[in-house]
Amino acid sequence: MSALARLADHPSSTSRLQQEAVDDVVTTAVLVATAFRLRDEEALVLALRRLVEAVRRLETEDD
Repeated sequence: MSALARLADHPSSTSRLQQEAVDDVVTTAVLVATAFRLRDEEALVLALRRLVEAVRRLETEDD
């Protein structure tokens, strides 16, 4: 299942590790949005990199 599908429709029986991975993606996405709104390029690049890593962790939790 893709990371986006997991965020949109994850079952209530997700494991603690899976839930933490989803939480990391959501939290990091908020950081991306904040950096974008503040027009802080350096923070945006850093937040986007963190988001990529969080999505990778979420996808590996699915396997």
